[in-house]
This record gives sequence, structure tokens and C-alpha cells, in this order.
Amino acid sequence: MLELLLRWALPCVCGALAAFGGRLCAYQRTLGRGLQALLRDRIIQIYGQTMQNGFCPIGERGNLEALREQYRALGGNGQAEDLVRRCLQLPTEKGR
Repeated sequence: MLELLLRWALPCVCGALAAFGGRLCAYQRTLGRGLQALLRDRIIQIYGQTMQNGFCPIGERGNLEALREQYRALGGNGQAEDLVRRCLQLPTEKGR
């Protein structure tokens, strides 16, 4: 009986666990990519708004830096980094 269990049941259980683990990893990867896309979209949105206004308020600077940090942690590229850099070069108030 133990031999039958080891021969058939154990490999089936291990196979099921491996399949579940693979699906879980794929799901986490998909969540990471989705979050990265949202972060990139928000950076682009702030970039457009600040460039149109001609200044980047202090509050937006903090937001941009936090967004950039998380975007980079998720494997983001230099495109968003360049947009953040351009925003941070703007004055903090209109007309300065």
C-alpha cells in the first residue's frame, strides 16, 4: 500500500503543486506588469500637466519621486526617468 502511494499519489501531488506554483508566479508577474503600466501612465500624466503649466509644485515633485522609485523597482526603463528629470528641472511655482 505504501509503495502504491509513493509510486502514484506522491508524484500527482507534486505535479499539482508545481502547476499551482507556476500559475501563481505568472499571476504575480502579470500584477507587477500591470502596476508598472499604471505607474508609467501616472508619470506621463504628471509630466504632461507640469509641462503645460510650466512649473512643478513641491507636492507633485514628491509624488514623482515616489512613483519613479516604485517604477524602477518593478524594472521600469529610462523613459519615465527622463520625464521625471524634466519635471524636476521646472520651477516650483508659476512665474519663477
